[in-house]
Amino acid sequence: MKTVIGIVFLIAGNLLAQYPTYPGCANLTNNDFQEVRLFSRAQDATMNEPMRMDFFQDSLGHVNIYWVERRGVLKYYDAVTSTMKVVGNLTVLFATESGLLGIALDPNFRTNRWIYLYWTPTTPSVFRLSRFTIRTDNTLDLASQRVVLDIPDTRININVHNGGALQFDKWGHLWITIGEHDHIDFDPAIYHDVTDRERSGEDEATDTHSLYGSVLRIHPESDGSYTIPTGNFGEYWSAKFRSQGRTVLGAKYADTSLVRPEVYVKGFRDVMSVQPDPKTGWIVVSDCGGQCHKISPRYYCPLDGKTEKAMLITEPGFHGWNYFFANNFPFALNKADEKNPLIPVNNSPFRRGVDTLPPAIPGTYLYGLPTVQFNNNWICGTGGYMYRYDGNNPSPIKFPPHFEGKFFMSDLNQAFIRSIEVDTNGSFVRATSDLFTSFRTKSMTMDLRQGPDGAMYLLNYAVNQYTNDATTGIYRIEYTGTCRPSVAIGITPFDRSIVDFQNHTVRISSMGRHSFVIYNVAGKPVFARAGFGRAEYKPDLTHGVYFLKTSLTSSARKIVVKDPL
Repeated sequence: MKTVIGIVFLIAGNLLAQYPTYPGCANLTNNDFQEVRLFSRAQDATMNEPMRMDFFQDSLGHVNIYWVERRGVLKYYDAVTSTMKVVGNLTVLFATESGLLGIALDPNFRTNRWIYLYWTPTTPSVFRLSRFTIRTDNTLDLASQRVVLDIPDTRININVHNGGALQFDKWGHLWITIGEHDHIDFDPAIYHDVTDRERSGEDEATDTHSLYGSVLRIHPESDGSYTIPTGNFGEYWSAKFRSQGRTVLGAKYADTSLVRPEVYVKGFRDVMSVQPDPKTGWIVVSDCGGQCHKISPRYYCPLDGKTEKAMLITEPGFHGWNYFFANNFPFALNKADEKNPLIPVNNSPFRRGVDTLPPAIPGTYLYGLPTVQFNNNWICGTGGYMYRYDGNNPSPIKFPPHFEGKFFMSDLNQAFIRSIEVDTNGSFVRATSDLFTSFRTKSMTMDLRQGPDGAMYLLNYAVNQYTNDATTGIYRIEYTGTCRPSVAIGITPFDRSIVDFQNHTVRISSMGRHSFVIYNVAGKPVFARAGFGRAEYKPDLTHGVYFLKTSLTSSARKIVVKDPL
């Protein structure tokens, strides 16, 4: 792989020493990482409000990048030449937070050249998901447009909180984030208005009939249409309610005239990103949510000050807004107006879907304003992904296995990145403090992703909203340390009913065929056997840490060999 030489920012200090040692590798330090500025306004003075990106890795491993800018421009970064090309322009409604918002390359882009864009045309009054073809000369064929999905927009007022992130998963399903598209205030009197539909928010994020305030999951088809994958919000909760004996409610959730089948999860204010985890199928979602600290003192906040949340979503559900935020903190004018998070009910005259919602789900990771604020006193989650280490990836800059199974999150206004550890159920365990602070170019990061080379990519917007500045650009954080096991290692506990390791002995309890390999921490095989039925093997291993991979289990098991007593 050719390494692109950009502007490199080296690290000082020892912030990352907080991260625990990975077996056989040293603790992470700041000197194990560097930031490379790939492309910015220094090379392209027209770069303005970049929103989201996607990657195209060529046959030689170069990571090229397509990105969209809110004024309607689609651009391309060539990793070999470090140059930019304008691929095409859409005529968009450019107002407040509308415009060209989202991008995703088709999983078969290399052969079909299809690209999906989420945008606001000047007419009709809709938010639109379109599929286009990019010609072989890398220009956008406007005549190739296939309208996949239109979401009506009244445009009585030019709305905010529009979402717009797109991402394909490994099954070819397309995930789409749709904001509530309505209010800039943080005021329950507005959101729960019962006299004015345009003021009310209860026909959006809390209305099962609406696509707004949701994350959608669809499967695009070759003719430009889409189908619905099994297990989305309505189907899932129909089965759930029926299993609880609530058959009437279950029937309502099966009715696609009451529950939009495209919806996977509901209850978001301004859902900014969605990244599916290729291993579990869970999704990492950021929502620009609770802002009560910003408003007049008559609004109250959680006593711990944690008003914002990052989410690892393991199943379809309702995530609270606009009845709750953060840790299911009530969003209401007074105590009498508070909803029950176990049985939230939408009684609004503007609701068109089911009145009873599933139990509200709090955030996976909750946080508040930092002691020292970056730019203003807002907080707003905008990016996140689950890191997966691939020891077979030849990239020399991929992140180390210390981060395996943990998800990164970023905040737009406070410009920080943190790593969140979860357990096997997806529940919160712990979080780091801010990462990469001593070298990272701090800016509003609109998109944060793991690249196909295993490095971290940041699409930086600017320091202030609706602007651009010297920080506007594409950046990559690279690992430069030495911890690079060559096998993809996912450590899980032993299922001792199948395979065990005790007293220097591998014991197989299965009655069928089996095989296993033991690797050292460098990824080199040091012992291998195959057989049938129950068996015991005693490998000649010295003191140290190893990894046992068998044909009977799905991932590697860490084993620790101690010297005999």
